[in-house]
Amino acid sequence: MPSIQRIRATVRYDGTFFHGFQRQQRQRTVQQALEEAIMLAGSPVSVIPAGRTDTGVHARGQVVHFDYSGTVPPDNLCRFLNDHLPQDVAVDSVTVVPATFHARRSAISRTYRYYLFTALVRDPLRERFAWRLSKPLDFAHLHAAIQALQGVHDFRRFGTIPGNVQQQARDRLIRGWRREIYAASIVRERSCIAITLEADAFLTHMARALVGAVVAVSQSQLPLNRLVEALADDQSDTAVAPLAPPHGLIFWSVRYAAAPLDESPSHHG
Repeated sequence: MPSIQRIRATVRYDGTFFHGFQRQQRQRTVQQALEEAIMLAGSPVSVIPAGRTDTGVHARGQVVHFDYSGTVPPDNLCRFLNDHLPQDVAVDSVTVVPATFHARRSAISRTYRYYLFTALVRDPLRERFAWRLSKPLDFAHLHAAIQALQGVHDFRRFGTIPGNVQQQARDRLIRGWRREIYAASIVRERSCIAITLEADAFLTHMARALVGAVVAVSQSQLPLNRLVEALADDQSDTAVAPLAPPHGLIFWSVRYAAAPLDESPSHHG
């Protein structure tokens, strides 16, 4: 009987035609695509991600783990999977890790990046991965709004917790909606603006809700003090601004503590 090895894999995907990451009945998802490819290697698995992404959201550095007992050696697994995955998802690397590693629970932080595109004329080469805004932005207001996000806040007005997790949070009095944003930044290059958010964890829709709010501030649709008040408000659950559309959001990376000494090197495709 083949030995079971825990595998950590880094995955990227174009989320345009995926119904999110998590497997769902009669829907095309990233988890389904990965598990079907791994099954072809002789190992039925359940793939665990560092974080779930919504329908239409992309990933550059999603991390997953699974317990593997297939016939394809780990050294060849990355190439094998890429040969059997659809064109809009790929595995960058696989690593054999200790059984204690968990893609979600072992993570120190997750980083999302959101792209804005400010132009009056459509650009089909950019707009699949960016939110085009025809109304001008006040960059000073945008910067002030981004800076206000940093730190520990109650983000219930900027996201939701899945039902089962929400019930556990209430029953066990754990952190609930509180999250810490370690870093929030903006890089502007001509008509393209990249907003980067790194946090210990994100609620469902939280990244898109925060981008929607800071864009509203930058377009004078939401006063900055209302945004600051919403971050401190632990009573209301009313949304502050509309969600930014999903296609501009990319799951950028996951940060972990230093790798244990017995972790095997990565195998790249």
